[in-house]
Amino acid sequence: MQGSLSFAIRTKRWSKSYYRFMILLVGLQPTLMIPGISGSVSIREWRSHWMDAQIICLRHAEDERRIWDSSHGTVGNGAPPDPPLTPQGYRQAKVAAHLLLGKVPQKVFVSEALRSRQTGAIIASYLGVQIEVVPALAEASMGRGDREPRKPGVAADVLRQWIVYGHLSDHLMDGETGHAVALRMTSALYTIAAQCCGSLAIVVGHVASLTVGISTLCRNGPALWGKPLPHATPFLLTVNSEGWQVRWPDASQQSVLPCE
Repeated sequence: MQGSLSFAIRTKRWSKSYYRFMILLVGLQPTLMIPGISGSVSIREWRSHWMDAQIICLRHAEDERRIWDSSHGTVGNGAPPDPPLTPQGYRQAKVAAHLLLGKVPQKVFVSEALRSRQTGAIIASYLGVQIEVVPALAEASMGRGDREPRKPGVAADVLRQWIVYGHLSDHLMDGETGHAVALRMTSALYTIAAQCCGSLAIVVGHVASLTVGISTLCRNGPALWGKPLPHATPFLLTVNSEGWQVRWPDASQQSVLPCE
């Protein structure tokens, strides 16, 4: 990642109040500054003392997104549609929930999108836990392109620039830059990891934003390109003193989780 990137992370410990974290990423040597504590520490030092978390991630199950016109799924202000899961999507979510039986996450974290919330609600009901909506987990926005008929591959070139080459200043049509997506996704994942430090969390997200966020944290974008996340396929993202690691799935797998 070129240049510097600073962002605030708010994390909640179960027995304590919210802390404000400010992470300053500078080249390959990021530092962490905590208000109220003099000096700064490296993220590696912070992780070794504070962070040891597992996050099971998955893309939402299949939804009713399609090439659409203004008469389908559009609200009065021209916002993009928020499609529900298809019958196949409900089946996919239930399969994922069965695969996750026996896991004990603190929560299932979802975006505001209906397809993410519905997928997360099915999984949470099977596991007996609550869901928490995290707006920052939203899919990458194409701006006006979100409100126009979709054309196959229209954003592929920009996503390739982001994920493979790290050209995060490019805009996705007239929507977000890669910097904006990486910023909110890495901030959200750090926050979730800190909130669930020493335990497990489940995140139900979206294909582009999850890929950008995870490739930024794991610095493995070229290895992920050409392997789009299949629907409702759980995979493991971990963070510890060695940094972030991911077991990325492909279309032939139902899950990428360690055997227990």
